[in-house]
Amino acid sequence: MPVNNFKPFAIASGSNVTSQTEWEGLIALSTGFTAGLARSAQINKALRQGTVMASVLAQFMAETTGEDVLDDGDTAKLVSLITMSVNSVARSALPVGTPIPWPSDSLPAEGNFAFMQGQTFSQTAYPLLAAAYPSGVIPDMRNWTIKGKPATGRAVLSQEQDGVKSHSHTASASSTDLGTKVTSSNGDHSHTWGSAMQKQGGSDQEVGNNSGNNFGVTSTAGAHTHSVVIGAHSHTITVDATGNAENTVKNIAFNYIVRLA
Repeated sequence: MPVNNFKPFAIASGSNVTSQTEWEGLIALSTGFTAGLARSAQINKALRQGTVMASVLAQFMAETTGEDVLDDGDTAKLVSLITMSVNSVARSALPVGTPIPWPSDSLPAEGNFAFMQGQTFSQTAYPLLAAAYPSGVIPDMRNWTIKGKPATGRAVLSQEQDGVKSHSHTASASSTDLGTKVTSSNGDHSHTWGSAMQKQGGSDQEVGNNSGNNFGVTSTAGAHTHSVVIGAHSHTITVDATGNAENTVKNIAFNYIVRLA
């Protein structure tokens, strides 16, 4: 247990101290005791206020640093312990190595930070950062987002390239049965026989007497139509590619920075 030499004064129950109301109305609160006698209760109040805060601050320093806080006049050591205490609290709130989104192309003016661009760093100079990145390389976070590590199949700091979940598409065109089409009803006609045609062979068909204009004619075909069967058919569907060069989500661009410590 670290030692704290700074002790509070007059904190026991019933201590002889001026009440807070009287203290706040005391003229000497702003000017100090300039003449006459100061009552012991007033002096005790002044001492208690200063010593209580000194003791509380010293205890905070001792607990956060694990170092003794000594009343030995070493002010430089006290300043160092205060700095260590504040840094310890900051580290506990945001551990060294955590990527921090930063809305600027310039690093913060206060503190010790670096852009996360895949660069090496001194593991000796920055041991806390080395604990987070034992390879000695700060990850390059440009064009990358952070994803929670799944229960299996991935290692911390491993990269996963962009991809789309496997899926399929369906496409169809309505089928049409054009059925049977019928040509127009035309073509009622006959043909005449030429005058030189005569009955030949054993046929007894009358084809004309071959004299004058009394020519024979073929039988009449009559008006008629023809059927054209078209039938059912289908169409080929082509699905064209679409989208960007890579998968993205709606986003706002930040620089990732990391604290060096």
